[in-house]
Amino acid sequence: MSTPEKEEATERQLAELEFVKCAYGAEEAWPTDTDGCRSVVRLLHLPVELSNNKLDPVTIELHLQMPSNYPVNKEALLEITSTLKSAPSNPPLIRKAVLNALPQLTEACQAAACEFPEQEAVWHVFNRADEWIESNWSEILIQQEQLQVTKSTDSTKHVPSNILGRRCIYSHHIIANSKRKVLAKLAHDYKLGGYVKIGWPGIIIFEGLESSCQAVVHEIKTWRWQHLSIRVEETKQIPEGEIADEYRRLPKKFTELGEDDMSVLAQYCRDAGLENMFLQCLKIDNGQQSDNEAAEDESGAAHMPYAALIHVDHMNDRKGYQKWLKKESESAGCILFINHCTISKSSRPLIHVGLIGDEDGVKKILKQWRTSRVDVDSKNKPCLERMMSVLIEGEIPPLSRDALGRIDLLSSQLSSGGRITSFEELNGHVSCIFGEEWTRSLTSER
Repeated sequence: MSTPEKEEATERQLAELEFVKCAYGAEEAWPTDTDGCRSVVRLLHLPVELSNNKLDPVTIELHLQMPSNYPVNKEALLEITSTLKSAPSNPPLIRKAVLNALPQLTEACQAAACEFPEQEAVWHVFNRADEWIESNWSEILIQQEQLQVTKSTDSTKHVPSNILGRRCIYSHHIIANSKRKVLAKLAHDYKLGGYVKIGWPGIIIFEGLESSCQAVVHEIKTWRWQHLSIRVEETKQIPEGEIADEYRRLPKKFTELGEDDMSVLAQYCRDAGLENMFLQCLKIDNGQQSDNEAAEDESGAAHMPYAALIHVDHMNDRKGYQKWLKKESESAGCILFINHCTISKSSRPLIHVGLIGDEDGVKKILKQWRTSRVDVDSKNKPCLERMMSVLIEGEIPPLSRDALGRIDLLSSQLSSGGRITSFEELNGHVSCIFGEEWTRSLTSER
């Protein structure tokens, strides 16, 4: 390697090390430079959630070694290694899952480095690691857990068919159309009857063969929830020679109830002789509270949706930007939609982002948004978002079925980059979901 090439390699390597210092916290990533041998270390924190129980995250050190002629020579690529720093000791399946996953993570990061010969690749490798955690790690953990519980799951097949089961499940909210569809399909497939009350909070009550109840609960627990609790479990032994269906108290059909139907669900349970089960699910000790009060959480505060409508000037790295928004929204248990609004053929579309959840979740995302490098600048370097503005935020009315349908329509377009509408269409969506007052923020912006 010639002297000019050495100087160029050194200059570009030092620039990347400086980028790491500026872009990441001292405990998140750091460069090393010993006698001209340069490398970067990134701490990765892998979330651990098993059967809806959140445990301490797994910590991995990702090492990126820079060859002396990187990135000047196309053959000189970052050398990637990864090591396990810490993991919960119990249950043992976590550590096993991590050790099995490390080679996959290393391979994915090395592949990212290979995609950028003669280019600075540190940020691209870091980004690939984040993508791997989001897309692959949870699947690996779920698969390991499913292997672990195969025996216990199989044992449900041997639960006697003369045992009737009931479950009452409390969730912080049930809004996502995907969950509602799968829940209805599970109930149909396992011949369970009952109700699901969507919105804030979400209540699921069903009954059927005990083996079916166990299987459905196991499946539901593997989904991503902000909060989920199996509040009531009941079983009833059916006398020999008699049919379990004759002892059902709930309808055989599984029915979805609306956001405002808590009192309807209460009456259905009362009519079925299951009022105590309903009250236990809401942690109400006596029947003195009204059905509207039953819709409140344990602290007595009513579950009112909280929302924010945000205008984003541009997204240079649209795929990465939207992936970040999706990841943070899922983590906070919030609904996300992105809308591109066309004003005229000659003007650039307006980008609006909607967030719906509880107040803590929405505010958490907004705080992270302002302090995270969510986009890239004109030089393709990660940068903070300086041109996003919160048009309006606050509590919104309980979501109607029409509002839920519009949210499903808007959020279903995320994979293709968000929905494209006219200003009039967007105005109609905002009015229906958030209320007429929120449309004024759009009008003033226009």
